[in-house]
Amino acid sequence: MNENFMKEEPVLPLITSMALPMVISMMVNSLYNIVDSFFVAQISEDAMTALSLVFPVQNFINAVSIGFGVGINALIAYYLGAGEGETANRAAVHGMALSALHGVAGIASGGCGRRAAALCLLCGGLLHSVWAEF
Repeated sequence: MNENFMKEEPVLPLITSMALPMVISMMVNSLYNIVDSFFVAQISEDAMTALSLVFPVQNFINAVSIGFGVGINALIAYYLGAGEGETANRAAVHGMALSALHGVAGIASGGCGRRAAALCLLCGGLLHSVWAEF
């Protein structure tokens, strides 16, 4: 591993190589939601409304995940820069544990959310309109 890579690399290629994957990821996520909206809008207006309500929740979950990743990455970089490899390893382990906890919390809330969503679908008559299309 070249420890002086970020010191020796020209700034523009360095920023491009670090920012481009994130930009592509956000573009793919937005494109996914646009295409999803197109197909869901063909089912019914209620389905499109439901999708529009879920979109900010999905973005919030992504933001929390990315926040964990960026924060742990900065902490690991700090400790590696200080020459404290063992502390950096512990930070990485804590980051993986937080990531796993976030995943478990998402799965648990998804299970509860599924029941609430089913109730909303039944009350709103969306289920009927979806089945009527097929």
